Amino acid sequence: MGTLLSYSGLSTKIRAMQSRLMTEKQYQEIAQMESVTQVVAYLKRQPGFAKLWADLDESSLHRGEIEKLLTHTIHQNFAKIYRFANPSQRTFMDLYFKRYEIAVMKDCLRKIFDGSGDGLDLSLFQDFFDKHSKLNLEKLTKSATVEEFVSNLKGTEYYAPLSRIGQEYHPLLFDYGMALDQYYFANIWRMKDKLFKKRDLEEIIKAYGNKFDMLNLQWIYRSKKYYHMAPADIYALLSPVRYKLSTKEITELVEAVDEEEFRRVLDTTAYKKHYPELTPDKLEEYYNFSMRTILETEARKYPHSVIMIYSYFYHKEHEVDRLTTAIECIRYGLAPAEFKKMVNDLGMKCTSAHLGQAFTKEKEAEVMSWWDQAIDAHNELGVKYMVQPWMPVTDQTTLDDLKMYCDYFNTVGYKTAAASIAFGYHNHAFEFRKIEDQLIYDFLLDNVSPNHVFFEMDVYWVQEGGGDPVAYLKNRPSQFKAVHIKDEKEIGASGKMNFKPIFDQMYANNIKDWYVEVEQYTQNDPVASVQQSYDYLNKADYVK
Repeated sequence: MGTLLSYSGLSTKIRAMQSRLMTEKQYQEIAQMESVTQVVAYLKRQPGFAKLWADLDESSLHRGEIEKLLTHTIHQNFAKIYRFANPSQRTFMDLYFKRYEIAVMKDCLRKIFDGSGDGLDLSLFQDFFDKHSKLNLEKLTKSATVEEFVSNLKGTEYYAPLSRIGQEYHPLLFDYGMALDQYYFANIWRMKDKLFKKRDLEEIIKAYGNKFDMLNLQWIYRSKKYYHMAPADIYALLSPVRYKLSTKEITELVEAVDEEEFRRVLDTTAYKKHYPELTPDKLEEYYNFSMRTILETEARKYPHSVIMIYSYFYHKEHEVDRLTTAIECIRYGLAPAEFKKMVNDLGMKCTSAHLGQAFTKEKEAEVMSWWDQAIDAHNELGVKYMVQPWMPVTDQTTLDDLKMYCDYFNTVGYKTAAASIAFGYHNHAFEFRKIEDQLIYDFLLDNVSPNHVFFEMDVYWVQEGGGDPVAYLKNRPSQFKAVHIKDEKEIGASGKMNFKPIFDQMYANNIKDWYVEVEQYTQNDPVASVQQSYDYLNKADYVK
């Protein structure tokens, strides 16, 4: 009862603030705008921004100012919740606030390393930091060198971890950023048992444990794939936190001799078991998906716990990230007609596109509105196919969930058909798992409308999932309109795929639309990889 009473008022406050977050429909409306000025004017009319931005002159703002104003809305909402919170809840918020301190310090350091002159103007954030932080923003933003910056941190908790860096080698901006992140992560994990009890502690462990594990997976993969770092250097980058990833698994991932071995180890982890479609190249995607899923699920289950606060800040920060990205896209984006001209000028055609939305009954109106706009844009572009390449499937997914998605796909298919565009679904390997003794892929094939939903077969993923691409093409000829020709590496390079019977069956089915996709599982130059795949297929006597 104590927890319920202590959180009831705060939960009500947060739910009210959540209702003012941007909807998918609003993001899509922004995507159709032609100028940043229009975006700012639009935001001024929305509940989450109206009071905060009422006095702004959108015509006089440049991009940097807008990004600061967006970030400042996070700070203002943090302050609102903080004023409403009790001492126990403020304990979490004080800990969470450190991420904003670290973000500011990274901005200051980036300015120094860039050598761009007069420092960074963070005066907009001054009042907020004065109330919650011991950092001297004025001194930090005016620091001309890294040495001066670190010296200006004396008396704060960040001085010690940063002062040690320059004593050992000639560090880069990356080194200072990683030191700050590692300190933050280790501090949260070290303090959790002292600061939190019972349900709050359980939620902290679940959310942050997942976060740190998934970040470690990303860092290991990126370090090996893109920077070819030695194991000893990779270990130095990792968060010391261990949650569902054991020390043994971390060691095997870091020591993996190639990407294939990395994938084999990844496949043994708890995260692969929970997200069967997880692959090395999708680690970042599933980091975001897992965090969003955990926070939303736990906040619904336990609204009277610290996870409610964490979930709100996650979604608010995600809102700002999406708006910032949207503004950048509008500044540099191309209208469908312009993109079509660019493609045509290159002697090419855009015939198909991968896109889509996660679906729930609660968000049906928003999702369908998004599809309406997407169909209009792709109709102008002149595509034949619009293909959703993914759907969320977890250990908790039921056949009812799958049926809901089949109905969703049917509805989208009806919509695209009106624009003379065919709607399809592209598989990965996870569709070859069973739910309630039924194969997911077969269930989808059996429960969509064949007149309005086709299937774009990715032959490699079918085989990886344990299916037979030739058998599917032969047994269900009317349901496959397009095919992804793919191998683990460049086409033909791995020896895993026998393409001849696949092409033979494609031609027997009169499938004319097939696309070559080269997965990023090698470190080869992309253009060279494309050339290698082209040469292989061009020499194959079974390719017409």
